[in-house]
Amino acid sequence: MRRAEASDHYAPTRRGGHALRIARAAVVARDGARCRRCGEGIDLALPGTSPYGLTLGHILPIARGGTDAFANLAPEHRRCNLGAGADLAPTARIARPFG
Repeated sequence: MRRAEASDHYAPTRRGGHALRIARAAVVARDGARCRRCGEGIDLALPGTSPYGLTLGHILPIARGGTDAFANLAPEHRRCNLGAGADLAPTARIARPFG
């Protein structure tokens, strides 16, 4: 499995911490505070442990060969993200500025 590189713009660690907070902010700035899976708004004031809190979901799941690269991350509700497993998510919810 290929690890994300600096040329991928940003590669957060799966261990959390400061790098992950920066990644969340960058993904929300890019895509807005709207869940990619259900299309509903995400309340950024809620903690990430809340069912409607912000989590970062993988467009192509890690289990299917995806990476933690910035381009492979999208905002999702925690309930939507945890319910997805390794399923591929719909991609029409958020217009992506790149392919």
